[in-house]
Order: sequence, then C-alpha cells, then structure tokens
Amino acid sequence: MYKILILFFLILINDAYCKNNSLIQRNKIPYKVIESKNWTLSKVKDNGYVVFFRFLTKVPKNIKLNDYPYMISIFWSYPIVDDSGFPSKEILKAHEDIETSLNILDDHINSFYVAQITGNGRKEWIWYTNNIDIWWEQFIKALKGHPKYPLDIATDKEPTWERYKLISKNK
Repeated sequence: MYKILILFFLILINDAYCKNNSLIQRNKIPYKVIESKNWTLSKVKDNGYVVFFRFLTKVPKNIKLNDYPYMISIFWSYPIVDDSGFPSKEILKAHEDIETSLNILDDHINSFYVAQITGNGRKEWIWYTNNIDIWWEQFIKALKGHPKYPLDIATDKEPTWERYKLISKNK
C-alpha cells in the first residue's frame, strides 16, 4: 500500500519550475527511488518539502517526438496539510480517481502521458498530443460524472519535448 501511495504523490510542480528550470537546476535530483521498465520515480527537496517526479523512463523507439508536438499540463494546487508538503487523504483520493480515469488518454495514437510531479502544494500531469481538440474531447469524456476539480490546464507547442527531456535527464 505504501508503494501505491507514493506513486500517487508524483507530479510536476508547475509550469514555471520546468520552463525556468528553477526546481531541477537548483536541486538536481539526488537519486533514483524506483526505476521500472516504463517509469522512473525520483525525488528532490524544494523549500524544505519532498517533491516526487514520476516520468516515462524512455520514449518508445518507433515514436517521432514531433508527431506529438503539443504539450498539455494539468495543474492542481492544494493546501499543504503537514510538514510533508503532500495533500490530504481526500485530495489524494481525488488525484487517484483522476489518474485512473485519464489512463485511457495514454493511447500512443493521439497522446502520451509522460510525467507527473507531486509535492510542495502542487500536482501536475504532463501529456504530449498530436491533436489538442481530440485530447480535450477525450479528457472531458474521461472525467464525465466526476466532481468539479480545481484544475488549471495549459498547452504549449513543444515538438522536441523539451519539458520531458528536462525532467528525464535528471534521473
């Protein structure tokens, strides 16, 4: 159960951290916690809080990055409930529900789920897609029936997957 909880704590801090490299550059990921065939889990310290990064270990060889040129980031800022910097059990459960429902979007036809970061009051999921409109339709369909979540969604044209590369090079 502990390993499962840790996995749900992973996410990308916010757009500014990775775009400006501040979190990654300032704190270089000190070690790998878990590496599997598909995913790597790492952690850093940011302002005294542990922040977990979970990211795709490597992109499949047959995939051309520029075929999925749009990055989509889903952000959830949450209140820090204790010294850990992690969300309450209720918010953690909502994160789990979102992730379970959005798994269908990781089809490797229209989009790739590549990373998430959790900690210091912030959760982020990162995707790359070849069509934002199709991704958005699938996103709405996947979360139909869910309560309204405090999510901010940002998109950016990023055909060389710079954000993913910035995260994954620090394993």
